[in-house]
Amino acid sequence: MRIFFIIVLIMVLVTGCSTRNEPKQSSTVQHVNGHKVVVIVVDSLTNQAIHTAMNDNKFAALRYLVRNGQYSPNIVASFPSMSVSDLSTVVTGASPDEHRIPGLVWFDTKRNMIVNYGNNFWQTITIGTRTVSQNALYELNQTHLSKDVRTIFEDLQDAGYSTGAINMLIYRGRTPHQLKLPAYTRPFTQTDSYTVLGPDTLTFGGLTSQSGDSTKAGVFDRFGMNDDFATDALLRLIKQGKLPDFTMVYLPSNDTVMHKHGVNSMKGITNVDKNIRKILDSYGTWDNTLRSMTLIVMGDGGVTRVLPKQEQPTIFLKDLLPKYAIYRWGKTMDVRDDIALAVNSRMAYVYLLNDHERPDEVANQLRREKRIDLISWFDGNKVFVTTPEDSKAPLSFYKKGPITDPYEQTWRITGNPSILDITMGQNHTITYGKYPDVLHQLWSAAHCQTGKYLIVTAKKGYQFGDEDAPKHDGGAQQASLLAEDVFAPVIINGTQHVLK
Repeated sequence: MRIFFIIVLIMVLVTGCSTRNEPKQSSTVQHVNGHKVVVIVVDSLTNQAIHTAMNDNKFAALRYLVRNGQYSPNIVASFPSMSVSDLSTVVTGASPDEHRIPGLVWFDTKRNMIVNYGNNFWQTITIGTRTVSQNALYELNQTHLSKDVRTIFEDLQDAGYSTGAINMLIYRGRTPHQLKLPAYTRPFTQTDSYTVLGPDTLTFGGLTSQSGDSTKAGVFDRFGMNDDFATDALLRLIKQGKLPDFTMVYLPSNDTVMHKHGVNSMKGITNVDKNIRKILDSYGTWDNTLRSMTLIVMGDGGVTRVLPKQEQPTIFLKDLLPKYAIYRWGKTMDVRDDIALAVNSRMAYVYLLNDHERPDEVANQLRREKRIDLISWFDGNKVFVTTPEDSKAPLSFYKKGPITDPYEQTWRITGNPSILDITMGQNHTITYGKYPDVLHQLWSAAHCQTGKYLIVTAKKGYQFGDEDAPKHDGGAQQASLLAEDVFAPVIINGTQHVLK
């Protein structure tokens, strides 16, 4: 199941049989299904974590939700499965080629500069705190997220429903809000506020007037961008009788734990379960809460184990391309620069900055690195894919051909489909193996931004490194095309609608 199907389900839950031409007032939602809808997005929640929780009594909330609701372990996330691009897909129901958020880090070929939404401290210092804060707090939602797609907040507000977002990185709506920065950050950002458009109720850490508890919104609490702050903000809305018809809440903390401690760590899930218990307690009993709201708990993408440092898990792309002049972050682009790199954990974009550089030649240089998994690029209407192990002509494919995949998308494929672990079936059908939805994901990534570039992914156990990119040796990373990075679970409670 593709992750944007969740948006279709949510729209059905909230709007019932109404159409966009028949807007309803917020109060009528109670007559449609008797529920408000609350969606909890848990960063890097995996099916493995849910399975572990189901066998441990201390995870009472997750066990209760799975046993009393609908559970699907294999929702296909967008690619790359970095939070900003994943959440853009969750909120818009569109793929990156439509919503235009390529990843957490990408190169803007129109302005010849790296876009970084805050990958880590050192990258922020290199690029500039003002630039990164402008990208993360304003440009991401207000300009980078394509105006050609609509968010669920915009759709529901247009239909007359009230909406809310708590710590959602993607939240664009119709209502103006002020993001006010703490006074001690203003020397680094050179501004004291940003005016943004969001849902009716917007809580974005401690930066919005609707935020609440400032004791959990300090610099050491990530300015309120943490699970406890977000949960308390939701509970405050419930207690005050101000819960919107539709609310999305983002819980980011589990991702940090997984990166550091690996895929088997349950420390982050323990905190998630604690906060879900608070939500389930909000209407007196857990059963009564699910009679009062439709509650959806979902992940945004998976993670994969990274090998320990002594096994050299980090691939430095710049070392594989010694004949090319690499653009360095924080510097003015030079006309002699050949290549720019944008690393997103276990995938990377390799941008060709000069017309004379050929992607197939760069691909041949990259093929020498056996830790690389897939190398892809596009030319006109075709996407090409090769691997370090494949010495033959690359596989190529494009949309709208005679071959149908499990998601009812059609393709034309030339070359060896085993490169992508694709099995050809009868009646012009295919099944995917270790790369779920790989054709659509590569197609989308190849058409999500302007310029000429390659897409590179790492084999299981490895990660890319560049320009102080976060490295999690012995921990976990995400964003490749492998199933472990792509699949995310969803649990749906408080509705009779069947998840298909």
